[in-house]
Amino acid sequence: MRFEDLAVTSGRAAAEIGRRSNRPSFPRILERRHRRALTLGWSSAVAVFAIVAIGAVMLWPGPRSSFTPVVTATTGSVAATGIDDCPLTVSQEGSFAPASAAPQMSPPDPRAVWLGTPRIWTSIHPEGEIWSGLPVAADGSFTQKTFWWSDDIVSISDPVPDIAFTAQSLDESGAMLPAQQVTLGGNPEQGVFAIARFQIPEAGCWRITAEYRNTALSYVAWLQGEDPSPQTFALLDGSEAVITDAPDLTLAGYLFTLDVEGVGPSNVDLSPGLDPADPATVDETAVLESNPGQGVMLWRAERDGEPLFLTVDLGGWVAVANVGYEIAPSDENLLAIAEKLEGSTGARGVILSNYTPEWFTTYLEEPDSDNRIDLLANQCVMDMVPGIEAIEDPRLGDIVRGPGYASWCHEAADIALKVHGDEEFVDRIVAELALSRIGAGPSP
Repeated sequence: MRFEDLAVTSGRAAAEIGRRSNRPSFPRILERRHRRALTLGWSSAVAVFAIVAIGAVMLWPGPRSSFTPVVTATTGSVAATGIDDCPLTVSQEGSFAPASAAPQMSPPDPRAVWLGTPRIWTSIHPEGEIWSGLPVAADGSFTQKTFWWSDDIVSISDPVPDIAFTAQSLDESGAMLPAQQVTLGGNPEQGVFAIARFQIPEAGCWRITAEYRNTALSYVAWLQGEDPSPQTFALLDGSEAVITDAPDLTLAGYLFTLDVEGVGPSNVDLSPGLDPADPATVDETAVLESNPGQGVMLWRAERDGEPLFLTVDLGGWVAVANVGYEIAPSDENLLAIAEKLEGSTGARGVILSNYTPEWFTTYLEEPDSDNRIDLLANQCVMDMVPGIEAIEDPRLGDIVRGPGYASWCHEAADIALKVHGDEEFVDRIVAELALSRIGAGPSP
């Protein structure tokens, strides 16, 4: 994460909290939309890491030397060994609202909710926080800035209040460390707030606490290690799609149109792992019509229109092309199609050597599910179908959303993304996926 453009007593300091969807924390103040960088994070200089804000709210009245919990949530007596052992801090909208002195006050992120009491409060995602893209210091520690409000903090020109901020490891080390720095900041929408900067030394489960005038507010955060390596997929034109912050995906195939003299436009489906000699690869009613050779076979489907299909063995991949109806093209034309489909194949996909489609779709799937992402290259269009609506997404801009579906245009990559699947999958892709297109790439 980068922190910038936020007014503080010494000038303008940095501020951007990466949330579950890497949302900008102060969009009204920054006067611009921060979008996730299209390679390995928001910035090529920032290693990609994540903190999941999770945990318990605890409020204590009375002197600091003898706190009595008023509200607690279990944090576990056994050292956390993973994110599943770190209890998630959640808060419903409306569970707390700032005092009437600031009736229009809302959390910096429109999807976040307030957490706390008038004495001390902060904002979190209702289902738990994820801070991603944290700066990494030379010693390997992670820098995070957290933002806190209080009815007692009224002016940015006041001295920094006596708030004690700590981060405590809930792992075996049990380390406790104070905030590195505390300053004040402010803006018209969110008022005046305290900014606590932490230098967190290692991944794991951490409780973040603010104590102010006999009241304390805590939540637990999961600091995740380095994100998995980016996933790279070959595109037919020699470029590559690089995807980060997404579930594991597999390349399921390509679809494009190929135009050959004497045949006309043919829709071509490229898929891995099929048998070019199996009629089921083409159509359940298919019968072999001819075998021109060179891995090329012509099939006729025995149904209305008697459509003709060509299969071409590409070595681990099979191309299936619809080449007409009733009257079969000549062997010469069929071999001309096969020639245009020559290229290199590999684990990352297919690159065509003799033909560059004007547009093509790359299909990516999540294994063992119906979730998928379609990448429509060289044609940025968004589908509008019944049941979906166009919205302005803080991270992606114009997007269409509906049940189990999302579509938006990635202008820099000249790719339209269409996401299909369950709501959790679609929400995650919209909130977190980062895409870049590089080319022409090496052999797949």
